[in-house]
Amino acid sequence: MRDTIEPRTQYDNWRERHAEALRRLQSEQAARVAAAEQDRARSEELCRQAVGESMRRVAQMQEQEQEQDVVRVQYILDESSSNLNWLQKERDREDRELSGVELRTAQEVNNTGDMLEAARRNEASISQQLDSQSTKYVSDRLKLLKELDELRQRSVLEEAESNSTIQQTTKEFSY
Repeated sequence: MRDTIEPRTQYDNWRERHAEALRRLQSEQAARVAAAEQDRARSEELCRQAVGESMRRVAQMQEQEQEQDVVRVQYILDESSSNLNWLQKERDREDRELSGVELRTAQEVNNTGDMLEAARRNEASISQQLDSQSTKYVSDRLKLLKELDELRQRSVLEEAESNSTIQQTTKEFSY
């Protein structure tokens, strides 16, 4: 009976030691979780503060931009008024010059018509030269292709003759 009591006692001691170790681990884990929770809460608070500060800065920047926009709009308005006055003066001057412009425009139209006719004649001449050159190019190309084909055929024949001569010479030296 003593043999069964001793292992039982050892088992109970082992079980109590492990239970105590588990309790310590649970306690340590609970402390770690609490510390992590505190860190998370601090981080959230810091983030809230940073967001609040950023929003305040953005609002301040927007206000400054709006003030700058008002100044720019006033400047643009003044410049537009000045431009309007200048445009009215220019329109009056252009109205006075319009009659001279019409005469010059008529002369330019006549000159342009003459230049257009000369360009058409030049185009016809160039087109004829291009056709002639195209025909010559096609003819030269066909001639060169034919010569190339003849050279290829001659090369094939010479290669065949060379191979034949090599085989014959090889046969003569191998005997």
